[in-house]
Amino acid sequence: MMKRRTIRSWAVVPALAGMLILSACGSGAAPAAIVLPSSNGQPAADGSGGYMLPDCTGVDPANCVYDGFDPAVNGFSFANWAAVGTVDATSLVALFGEEAVCAETTAEGCILFPAAEQWAAQVNEAMMGGRCEGMAVMAQRLFSNAASLIDLDPEAPSTFALSKDDTDVIDAIDFWWTTQMFVPVQEAYMAFHEYEPSEVAKELASGIASGKNYTLAIYSDKGSGHSITPFAVVFNGTTYAISVYDNNYPGTVQQIVVDPETERWSYAAGATTPGAPTDGWSGGKSTIDLTPMAARAVPTSAPFTDSETKGTVSARGKFSNLLVTSADPDTRVGVTITIDGKSYDTTDPSTVFPAGVVARPLLGAGLSGNGTSVIVDRDLVPEFDADGVARSRDTDETRDDADYTMSIDSDGAPRVTVRTSTGPREDDRATFRADNEGRVEVAPPPGREGDVNMANGYNNFNAPVPDGGSFNVGPNNRRGEAPIDFSDGSGRQGPGFNIPRENPSGGVIDRRAQFDPQTGEIIVRERPGRPEQVNGAQVDQFRAMAGPGPEGGPNPGTNGGPNAGTQGPGGPAQPGGGGAGGPGPDPNSTPGGGAPAGGGSGGGGGGAPAGPAPDSGPTAPAGGGSGGGSGGGAPAGPAPDSGGGSGGGGGTGPAPAPAPAGGGGGGGTGPAPGPAPAEGGAGPAPA
Repeated sequence: MMKRRTIRSWAVVPALAGMLILSACGSGAAPAAIVLPSSNGQPAADGSGGYMLPDCTGVDPANCVYDGFDPAVNGFSFANWAAVGTVDATSLVALFGEEAVCAETTAEGCILFPAAEQWAAQVNEAMMGGRCEGMAVMAQRLFSNAASLIDLDPEAPSTFALSKDDTDVIDAIDFWWTTQMFVPVQEAYMAFHEYEPSEVAKELASGIASGKNYTLAIYSDKGSGHSITPFAVVFNGTTYAISVYDNNYPGTVQQIVVDPETERWSYAAGATTPGAPTDGWSGGKSTIDLTPMAARAVPTSAPFTDSETKGTVSARGKFSNLLVTSADPDTRVGVTITIDGKSYDTTDPSTVFPAGVVARPLLGAGLSGNGTSVIVDRDLVPEFDADGVARSRDTDETRDDADYTMSIDSDGAPRVTVRTSTGPREDDRATFRADNEGRVEVAPPPGREGDVNMANGYNNFNAPVPDGGSFNVGPNNRRGEAPIDFSDGSGRQGPGFNIPRENPSGGVIDRRAQFDPQTGEIIVRERPGRPEQVNGAQVDQFRAMAGPGPEGGPNPGTNGGPNAGTQGPGGPAQPGGGGAGGPGPDPNSTPGGGAPAGGGSGGGGGGAPAGPAPDSGPTAPAGGGSGGGSGGGAPAGPAPDSGGGSGGGGGTGPAPAPAPAGGGGGGGTGPAPGPAPAEGGAGPAPA
């Protein structure tokens, strides 16, 4: 039960202070189907349409790689859909660990930190844009045996047999959807934005050949994104055909065609919403990327914790995380950021952001999106304004009446969330105004009201903000208290109050305030935080699906080029250098590339982003890619050639220059007694 206190005028001050995510782009013509090197290809198992499955039998592996994925067996039988998500305390504990999300753990369950609760609410809201990311990831993990069908449905013979009515299936899809918020995932796909489309295709082919798994994202000319599952790359001498499972088209093989001459990709299938047709779309550099599955290891750091970096890229400085979402299925939302008087609209794909700003649409329903994530490096961008912007899915026109939620989470300050609606700007007041002292002013658009949440440690403070009103939220002082100022709709200024991180009771307190402009009273109701049950068995299931974390972090190599060295199955190399070799392949595993016995070799150092020779380092002062990790261990059993893989060699520098221009060091050798298989090769530098 909430306790009620009525405080006249601004007497609230000492009381609180003490307690306290496409339409067609391009010509619209469908690209010609790629002629495969073999005529033995078969349609997907259900024969319901789409392209043929590739057949690489007898074909040079340099021109045809296929890992055996069949969308009518290994994909879901149901299409991508939009609905509120199911992320709860159980999901959060599995994703980030109990200590990061549970302020208290009682016999009745986990009492979430207010910031964790607010983050989960926004994530669930964003899934009104669809679940393509979760479906793409989950299908890939089930195919690669990183997740088990038995955990979802012991009677299902394949992924295609799973039911959308099964809550375990839905919870797992929603769980993996959230991993697009992970910092290692963000780092991985951001690295590919420097690649030309043909380099992405080559990297994918190399990865498939060595047993790695990815999701592939494409971005529309309207600023939205879609996630699909790639499983084959075929080069016919002119173009690359990437075969994909698109969860908007169950049971069919779809293709992305990449033209190295123009460095453009095209996609003839697709939909702006699940089940709706389109004329096709295309893109170029920075509109197609890969995310290696190894980047999705859990648990990981949370973007809403009270730690110094709040789960941001690393402790390299101060960051602000902006997240805008909407529960309106007819709207896609983004952010307009204003820096030094210049505005940047995240819903406009032609926008070139300044250094220190990275934006990406949340991947939901085929190129529609119900949210956008933005990271701002406050060392490079100390001050900025941010406004929510909404566009109609049907017309792409801006909307002045769309409901949305926008939050800002900055180092050393409360997480601030506002729920309001878009409106025409008649003044220069932004929804969020972040200054160089760490303060954030939050105000609804003119003519609109809003609800503001300020989550600081164990304290949750909710209050309405009237038209013309605002809250000014400061960073935490040395005592962990955030100073708050309030201005009502008439411009009346309050003396302010503090929201501390901790409470004398040691528990979570949820406070809701209401200001009565007629009586001058502020009514504050408060109650203790409510526990949520955590399903320990489901946490274990999620963790088992996630598998072990990547060795050496998500990006073991340094300064690698687009064609980093290959490795054995399961190895965690990311773009930018080789990782450790994977373990020897399971003899019962699905078809795929990789060493026939023994661990895969460590990846070689990445080449320079440009240069005349393979495995060459860039010119001074930047070094070449670092060498690969150690080779994988020998497989179980007395199989021949059971030695571990050798370490990948380092990239060599281009000339007898001083040390900075040299390549990285070589990786260590595998531990097995047998002779090591061939070294991990270093990828060539792009032409």
